[in-house]
Amino acid sequence: MMLQQQQQRFSRNIAAAFRQSNPIGRFLCSAVGSGDNIEIKKSRPRSRNRDAQFNTNIRRSVRLGGDNNESSHGFRPSGDIENSFQKPLSGANLRRLEDTLSRGNSQHGWNGDSFPNGNSLPRNSNTQRSLPEEDNRKSKHTPESAENKQLYQSIIKCMTINDTVKVAYDHLDILSPRTTAAVWKHLSSLLSKPPHHNGSNEINIDERRLKKQLVLFLNHTSNQIATHNPTVLSNTAHALASIVKTALVLNENKKHNGVKQLFRNLLINDNLTIWNKLLHRYLQIEQSFGARQIATVAWSIATVLQPITRNTHNNSLDVAPFFGAVHRAFQSNTDEFSTKHMVNLAWSCMTCRHSMPELFDELADEFISRRLDDETSDNEESLDAVTLCQLASSFAKARHNDARLFEAIARAVLSKLTDFDGRQLANLIQPFAFAKIVPVLADDGRTLFDEVAKVAILQIKSLAPQNMANIVWAYATTEQSNPALFNAIAQEATPRLKEFSSKQLANLAWALSKHPPQSKENIFDQIALEVVNRGLESFTNQGLTMMAHSFATVGHTTDDEFWNNVEEAATKRASEFGYLECVQMAWSFATIERPSDELFRRLERVAISNIRTFNSQGLSNLSWAFSLLGYDSLPLFQAIAESSMRKMNEFKPAEKAMLVLSFSRISHPFPSLFDKVASRSISELNSFGSLDLFNMVISFSKADASKRNKNMLKAIADEIVCRPSSLSPKMLVGIAWSYANEVFRYPKLFNFISKECLGYCASFNSQEVASLAWSFVSVGCRDRLLLQTLAEKSDNRWQEFNAQPLANMVWAYATAEEDRPPLFEGIADAAVGIKEDFTSQGVSNLLWAFAYAGYPEQHLFQSLATPASLVLHEANHQSLANIAWAYSVANVEDSSLFNEQFVNACVEKEHDFDYQGFRQLHQWNVWRKELNSDIVLPHELGTRCYNEFTRNTLVISDLQKQVASVLHSVGLNPDEEVETKSGYMLDATFIHNGKVIGLEVDGPYHFVGRKKKGNTILKQRQIANVDLIPVISVPYWEWIDLQTLDDKEGYILNKISQSK
Repeated sequence: MMLQQQQQRFSRNIAAAFRQSNPIGRFLCSAVGSGDNIEIKKSRPRSRNRDAQFNTNIRRSVRLGGDNNESSHGFRPSGDIENSFQKPLSGANLRRLEDTLSRGNSQHGWNGDSFPNGNSLPRNSNTQRSLPEEDNRKSKHTPESAENKQLYQSIIKCMTINDTVKVAYDHLDILSPRTTAAVWKHLSSLLSKPPHHNGSNEINIDERRLKKQLVLFLNHTSNQIATHNPTVLSNTAHALASIVKTALVLNENKKHNGVKQLFRNLLINDNLTIWNKLLHRYLQIEQSFGARQIATVAWSIATVLQPITRNTHNNSLDVAPFFGAVHRAFQSNTDEFSTKHMVNLAWSCMTCRHSMPELFDELADEFISRRLDDETSDNEESLDAVTLCQLASSFAKARHNDARLFEAIARAVLSKLTDFDGRQLANLIQPFAFAKIVPVLADDGRTLFDEVAKVAILQIKSLAPQNMANIVWAYATTEQSNPALFNAIAQEATPRLKEFSSKQLANLAWALSKHPPQSKENIFDQIALEVVNRGLESFTNQGLTMMAHSFATVGHTTDDEFWNNVEEAATKRASEFGYLECVQMAWSFATIERPSDELFRRLERVAISNIRTFNSQGLSNLSWAFSLLGYDSLPLFQAIAESSMRKMNEFKPAEKAMLVLSFSRISHPFPSLFDKVASRSISELNSFGSLDLFNMVISFSKADASKRNKNMLKAIADEIVCRPSSLSPKMLVGIAWSYANEVFRYPKLFNFISKECLGYCASFNSQEVASLAWSFVSVGCRDRLLLQTLAEKSDNRWQEFNAQPLANMVWAYATAEEDRPPLFEGIADAAVGIKEDFTSQGVSNLLWAFAYAGYPEQHLFQSLATPASLVLHEANHQSLANIAWAYSVANVEDSSLFNEQFVNACVEKEHDFDYQGFRQLHQWNVWRKELNSDIVLPHELGTRCYNEFTRNTLVISDLQKQVASVLHSVGLNPDEEVETKSGYMLDATFIHNGKVIGLEVDGPYHFVGRKKKGNTILKQRQIANVDLIPVISVPYWEWIDLQTLDDKEGYILNKISQSK
């Protein structure tokens, strides 16, 4: 690519020299005609004079070379007339050439328009024009008449606008186009001066007469445009545009005076006819314009359109043909355009909001190429700070973010940065922020932003408030953290906050919130104080929301007066908010968890009426804010859901996750939204961040949307297991809980979670420990190593657990049948200490777990009886059954708990009990008889419970058959599977010494470790106490140790002899 560009430049330079065809050109032909070679020298013509242009072109293309037959770049010139040279110049010929070049025109008497012999300069048929533009223009100029020369002298002596216009008006019949342009230029100069400049009094002029004269003079100018040559056209356009610019600039901060308004109306507001004529004339003679004139006309058009396009994308000037012609001119005569001309073209095109990516591409390529040339030559073009800043700004605002160009600009300014003042530093760094480009300038990773920060810190005392605000804004926008710079600006800005405008103050706060300085509290305290003192009236809606957003981002909530002012102002202005202000204000108040009913009611109305304007991020953030503060508005969330489903293709992964998270918090179900998100996400889960995956799992679980989206849960699980170490252990705990909550047993996922979490168990808080244990056990993944580690890391920490984690923890270990006495003892002691904190579900789960695991601690059950009675009204059917059954196992009576109120609660929920619940209530009812208590279930409910309890399916184990066989062998002849009056089934009964004895063969299912489970304890106790049948227990581990029949018979007889 670079070689091709060099070859093209070579051809252009040689062609330019021969197009001029002066004696020096003929000398060059003789010098090189013997076969001398040509080698490219990388430099650029800077002079616009034709002779200097010619000399530069020759020097660019001819330099002393080696003896080889190819250039240093491997380019062998072709055989055409422009590239027909073969060998390098000899030393003598080179000296002769340099002498001739140095003498230039003086030796030959060449005037630039003809040869010395008077012949005219021949035209090259291969070019669009034969002369450089400046000289071509001169050849077409009509000499000014004596009258116009005298008139020009009179005009420039005029000291007022009124006098100038009057002179021009009085001489309309003789005003030449050139003099007309001079009049406008003089008017521009006068308009920029103060009203009483040089004793004149513009205030008291007759505006009506002046307007009449100006209208006629403008019509005269308009009528002359068709005869303008390039010089006059560019001068006229420049003068008119300068008048517009002067009026606009002066009027921004001062009261409009009549003269300024008059010029604005004539040149912009009333019509743009004259500018259309200027553009039309330009297109008629476009080939005659030089680079400077092209840039001037472009600048003029852009300057006039700037105030029109500032607030609208439309204008009445069709600039497309003009910029098309500009593009053609730049393509044909690139070398004639200086870098400043190129910058003017870029700025003009951007300002006119005309999209021409091809022109911007070529401008960027040419600038980059020139920078490369400058770096390897001694002819570096001097580019000032303003030019470089304007180039970057033009490309950034045109959204033509060419990274190569911005890097070239960065390298160009690197050696000049110390010469930049504060304003220039801000103007330089802002375009890079707009373009989101951070050029790296060194192998060690140093960037332009690093270098600018160093200079800005050195100049910190001289930075104006706008400079400080703009610089930190640029760094925050590009996410460039520079603590030294932010600390310096925060320190410098703090005592000078009164100097900041409201817009600058908002920008400063916003930027500092992105990268808070060390003195975060101090600077935001002072900004809050300044806002309170100043009031928020001068802040725009955007500034108000930026201020709220900034303080919310840094979590600055201590200044109630500041937030009260923000709330009051936002509530008053809410109806004026656009969607962005609406979202940011809601987000700010939600982030600091500050409810405001009236503000959110108004924000809701604004959001619903403008919901179609919200983008995907706005929809997700708005729903997040309202859901977080509990503003559960069905109309709003309905509108958000409908709009989100229409725009689902626009949602990024993080926005989808935020959206479903928000909807999972509200009480209104939106299954279609969750289904839509699932269908559009399942194939792109690899693009979701770890936090996004976490939020998706949590949200689908909370919203109970997973049951319809099992494939989604499986896909997320498969994605998670492919990301070792990417999700934090704490996030994995939440994911495990979500899958357990949905009863989604996926061993692959839970094995992954176990492996990832094992090393972090000690760092988990009590809630996380209990949640992880509960999740694994709930889905039947009884990872013994994980449960062991969690239990061991929780020793001596039980006092840190709240009521619910204690209940979940003991439930998990009881259900997993983990025999861990220290754990049960520690949880029992901790639970007694916070007995008043348990919910009905919590206390029922806790008591059930201790009873089931065979730890019916009397002290624990006694302590929790009263707290359980206090939450009995909240208990559902399962909690009632669990409490009843647990106390039956523990055999702890408490009248405050078990009374008519408890019985009535059971009766009320009779239709809610399942099979297990009826069985538990029957055992409680048997326990009441065991205690000879009058508090029992009503007959009808009791009968139903009994029927459910006795509805058993008989299963006889091999172990039970072996024991029965031995009973027969010793002559006891047992009855097997005998039902007692209380409803229990005994494995066997037999008569011994005239007394019925029961026998239970207790396999592994009856124990936790070697400790009897609660149901075994309760059964054998109630059969003995209620059915009055003593029970012999045969534990499985004792039986399997017996080797011979004699051992087994002896064992049975010994058990019988020990029974009471």
